[in-house]
Amino acid sequence: SRAACARRPCVPARSARVCACCRAQCLGSPCLSRRPAVLCCSFDAPGNTLATGSADGELRLWRVVSEEWRCVKTLELGPAVMSCQFQPAGNGGMLCTGSADNVVRVWKALKGDCVATLQGHTDCVTSVSYDPLNGDIICSGSHDKTVRVWKASAEKQTRIFDGDKGHKTA
Repeated sequence: SRAACARRPCVPARSARVCACCRAQCLGSPCLSRRPAVLCCSFDAPGNTLATGSADGELRLWRVVSEEWRCVKTLELGPAVMSCQFQPAGNGGMLCTGSADNVVRVWKALKGDCVATLQGHTDCVTSVSYDPLNGDIICSGSHDKTVRVWKASAEKQTRIFDGDKGHKTA
């Protein structure tokens, strides 16, 4: 029950757990002890891989190994990973991240290869999202008060929504 989960928090101090609140049990063991704050997380479409981004600039990928969630890949981005999202179903395990260095990056998640770098924001990128119908289109939000729409394969910005001025074609 949810009450049982509340008595046993899924994110105890200085660690994180992947939790199934409806079963009031944690699917994984403490995995982020001594780690900086986790700022974002995203499951891939099948639910096999979990990405977490943290304040120390690490992007971690987690998978179930021998019935426990384990970190299978750590990518060192440098700046804080503020946001992350896997592509919608059927798009090959791609993941985008937004970070404190004002950049959106697209990754072949489990390989750890950065395949696109999307630059244009002038402040940290706090939100990223894939178009659910076209996995090549990403939008990103930033402290610079803009939302930018990108064609990832071309590393090209296609539209800017400015919080002060409305939207325009890039």
